[in-house]
Amino acid sequence: MKTYQLTRLVKSSLALAILAACGNAHAVMPANEYACQVLTAGGNYALALIQANTQDEAIATAKSRRVFVADGIWSDAVEVVQCIDRPDGRFSDSAFQTVYEKTPL
Repeated sequence: MKTYQLTRLVKSSLALAILAACGNAHAVMPANEYACQVLTAGGNYALALIQANTQDEAIATAKSRRVFVADGIWSDAVEVVQCIDRPDGRFSDSAFQTVYEKTPL
C-alpha cells in the first residue's frame, strides 16, 4: 500500500514540476516589424509583413515567403524590392505606398 502511495506522490510531484517549468516558458519575439514590397513568381507586387531583429533578416525572411496576391491566390516571393520599418517607414514607390496605407493591419 505504501509503495502505491509513494508512486502516486512521485507522479503528482513530477506533473507539478513539468507544469511549473512550462508555465515560465515563453517565446521571445523579434524586436522590430517591417513591411516589405516583394515581386512574386506571377509578376505581381505584394506586401509581406515581417517581424525580425534586423532589416537584413527581414529581407531574407521575405524572400522565402508565400504571399497573398488576390482573393484566395498565393504566390512565392522571388525578389524583395524594399523593406521599411513599421509603422513610420515609407516605400519609394508611391503607388505601392498607397496600397500599403490602405491595407488593414
